[in-house]
Amino acid sequence: FFFFFFFVLFFFFFFFLKASNTKLTHNMADASTVRVDVTHSVLNPNGSGTGNRKTFQRDITIGDLKKKLELFVGTAPNHQRLQLRIDGVVSVELNDDSATLGSYNPADLQELHVVDEDPNNEIASLQDISKVEKYVMSEESYNARETTYRKWKEEEAKAKGSDEPFPEHIQKGDRVTVPATEGVEERHGEVAYVGTIDGSKGYWIGIKFDGPNGKNDGSLKGKRYFQCEENYGGFVKPNKVILASK
Repeated sequence: FFFFFFFVLFFFFFFFLKASNTKLTHNMADASTVRVDVTHSVLNPNGSGTGNRKTFQRDITIGDLKKKLELFVGTAPNHQRLQLRIDGVVSVELNDDSATLGSYNPADLQELHVVDEDPNNEIASLQDISKVEKYVMSEESYNARETTYRKWKEEEAKAKGSDEPFPEHIQKGDRVTVPATEGVEERHGEVAYVGTIDGSKGYWIGIKFDGPNGKNDGSLKGKRYFQCEENYGGFVKPNKVILASK
């Protein structure tokens, strides 16, 4: 029994000693680094956050620290002035490039502020989107597009200018008959367009006629609505069209 008790005591003592050494080593490793929240006078002058949190060795020189910060904030080392801050108030200036960061006694999660002293203000100019060259489409190119927001708005305005409902019962590809009127014989054809047309209110049916008894080639006033041979196309109101039996 005494031997068993001694063995258990030795077992617990061994693991306690090992855990203590591990914790001591971990604490020593922690003591060699410091976590700071990096802020910048141009990029984020009014605050910091966990996204700006960086870990540095305490024995790093201020000169080397500036080189690392350049990769993060973009300001060249010779244009950086570093400060340690507490609640936005400067506690110490890190003005000796040969000194180590640890010599200034930074605390974990303290703010490390980079003052950008670049006379050309390059970082600020990169932030100014008004200086970015923007692509501008000419009116001619925009108007040449078949589908644009402007054309959609124009068609909406035309449709709203009329109480005429959209002719949902007539679709492209439908066979239709346009009854004879005074001086014009009965015509037959296929629906090629349903919608609005420039310069006219309401909706129109664009028809590709079986014979050359139309008035155009599917275009009107320089705008094309559908394609057909010259004099095989025409536009009529929906109430003037008779659908063929399907």
